[in-house]
Amino acid sequence: MSKMNEISTVCEGEKGVEVVLSGDVTVKQTLQMVEECSTGSCSCCTPTFMEQITKIDVAGQDGEVRIQIEGNVKLEEIEKNLSSCNKEV
Repeated sequence: MSKMNEISTVCEGEKGVEVVLSGDVTVKQTLQMVEECSTGSCSCCTPTFMEQITKIDVAGQDGEVRIQIEGNVKLEEIEKNLSSCNKEV
């Protein structure tokens, strides 16, 4: 198993910030992780940070999943949160 912060790449997307997860990751796992962040039950996203996000979309396929994050967030903020994420996938 890999940790989320080891398999993610953050870049600017068309409508916000995009996180690409590559390797041993599934769309189902990613949707579960996004749900944990959205409900505040993860350890990497504060409620204040989540309030700045207006939309999160998950796309792609198992092995390469893309998370599109829209709102008042910067690439650096996403990178910081991911670097503290020890979630195993």
